[in-house]
Amino acid sequence: MYNLVIPDMVKSIAIVGMQKNTGKTETLNWLLKQFKIANTIVGLTSIGIDGETVDQVTDTAKPEITISADTLFATSELHFHAKAFAAEILAVSEQRTALGRLVIARAKECGKILLSGPAQTVWLKKCLCELQNNGAEKTLIDGALFRLSSASPAVADALILATGAALSINLRELVKQTAHTVRMINLPCSCEKELFFDCAEGIWIITAQGNLQKLNSQTALAIDKVDRAEIALARTIFVAGGVTDRLIKQLLELKAIPAVVVRDFTKLFVSADNFARLQARGVEIGVISCSKLLAVTVNPYSPTGYVLNSEQIIAELAAHITVPIINIRNQADAAF
Repeated sequence: MYNLVIPDMVKSIAIVGMQKNTGKTETLNWLLKQFKIANTIVGLTSIGIDGETVDQVTDTAKPEITISADTLFATSELHFHAKAFAAEILAVSEQRTALGRLVIARAKECGKILLSGPAQTVWLKKCLCELQNNGAEKTLIDGALFRLSSASPAVADALILATGAALSINLRELVKQTAHTVRMINLPCSCEKELFFDCAEGIWIITAQGNLQKLNSQTALAIDKVDRAEIALARTIFVAGGVTDRLIKQLLELKAIPAVVVRDFTKLFVSADNFARLQARGVEIGVISCSKLLAVTVNPYSPTGYVLNSEQIIAELAAHITVPIINIRNQADAAF
């Protein structure tokens, strides 16, 4: 039995997949089922489009999203009208998605739903607040492929990561990539985070004397324009945008590397190998806003038909991960 503990303070949870077909929708359905058993009113939306019966990339069958009566949900007009169950409309947005305005509703009976929610994180956060104001005790965000922004602590209180054979049928590679993502999610808050709260864009450093200074480069992609001597003398470097391997490789060329700070883990686009090199050099990497990882779910089935040993996946991951690891295909063994 796997015991997933969701603290009372956690009101919003993002479900994010490491890759398509890693069990994200199955994880979502499992959560919905558990919340129903606990008589918890749930609000549901997505940062992309989900709930399709057939995967548009692999042309394989996908599990549909099934909601029960009293579940609150937010989806586009197109997908709201496509549903086959009764629902009460609570609000309709003035702002439009590519599939129409956003409809917030309460299901009057059980049914299957296609989700297409806000595309921007600011709107997504507003949508979660509306769901909560209409009675949702917990809100779930169905994250889209490569859209980690839905899991940002600026949006969701916590997240669940779905991984599995669709990521790689090579067990060693699956574990390596998943453990690396978990390390990113669990990065500690920087002790200097207060200094960067108002740094909305660009690259900033804290000098050895403790002074905050903005560099000429506006983004990490233009790091070549930065005087490396400035960075070499820095105690800490903060990148308001995304940090990529390109920046990390240049930092690794320095004799003394400053501590690295980012807004949150969704701003890091760094390979496992380069992250390991930074750690080997003793470089501190921190965030302004910490994330809370509740669990990792495992789907041992790949869309190509290959099946990994789920017990072996869990055992290997457990050597690197301290949160609950759940075989989402064996839901009888999974519960809150």
